[in-house]
Amino acid sequence: MTASPQTTFHALEDTDVLVSARSLDEYTDMFGLDEADLGRRIVDCPGGAASAVAEICAAGGDAVAVDPQYALGADDLRGRILADVERSLAQKHAREIDYDWDVRGGVVGHEVIRRTAADRMLGHLAAAPERYVAGELPSLPLADDSADLVLCSHLLFTYADRMDLADHVDVEVPRMVEDATRAREGAPVLALSRKRWDTVGQLCEWVRGLHHQHLSGDHVPTDPGPMAPHFHADEEGGFFHSHA
Repeated sequence: MTASPQTTFHALEDTDVLVSARSLDEYTDMFGLDEADLGRRIVDCPGGAASAVAEICAAGGDAVAVDPQYALGADDLRGRILADVERSLAQKHAREIDYDWDVRGGVVGHEVIRRTAADRMLGHLAAAPERYVAGELPSLPLADDSADLVLCSHLLFTYADRMDLADHVDVEVPRMVEDATRAREGAPVLALSRKRWDTVGQLCEWVRGLHHQHLSGDHVPTDPGPMAPHFHADEEGGFFHSHA
C-alpha cells in the first residue's frame, strides 16, 4: 500500500475506528472465500462486530475473532458496537449519492445487514465468549499453528492515511521483498513507506529509469508476472482472475 509523500499524517485514535458489523456474505465476496476456505481454522482480526465467526461456527466450522475492543467487557462492548452501527449508518446516509447501494439491496438493505450482523455477533459472544479474544496485531494471544487462514479486512486500507502499515504489522521488509521477487520470478518489487524517504527515492529512480528507456526507444513492454487472484467489476457483476 502506498500514499503520497505529501499526505498529512494524523495519529489514529481509538474512537476514530468503527467497530464494524459485517456479514459472512460480505466476507465471502471480499476475500473470494469458497467452501474449502470456510472449512479451515479461521482467525478474523480485527473481528469487530462482524458476524462471520458466528455464522461459520453455526455451520459447523471453526473460527475465532480477535479485537482489542473485546477487552471492554460484554456490557461496554455491546454499547460501543450499537453506537458504532448508528455512527456508520449516519455516515453512509450522509454520503448516499457516493455509493452504489444496489450491491447490498439499497439503503434499507445495507442497514438491515449492519444491524443483523451486530445482533448475530452479540448473540454469539454471549453464547461462546471463548470465540472472541481480546488482542491486536502484530502479536496475537493465540497458540502457534492454531489457524489455517487469517482474515484482515478494512483496517489496513480504510485507515491507510492514518497509519504506517510496516510499523503496524512489524513486517520483515527484506524477507517480504525477497518472497515477492521470487513470486514475480525476478520482476521488480519495491517496498514503499511514506515515512522512509529512501524507499520513495527508490520508487522515483525506478520510474525515471522506465521513462528514460521509453524516450530512448529501449523500453520493452513485459507481462506483469504472477499476481494473486483479484476481482474485476463489470456491468454483469464482475469476475475473479489472476496473471499466472
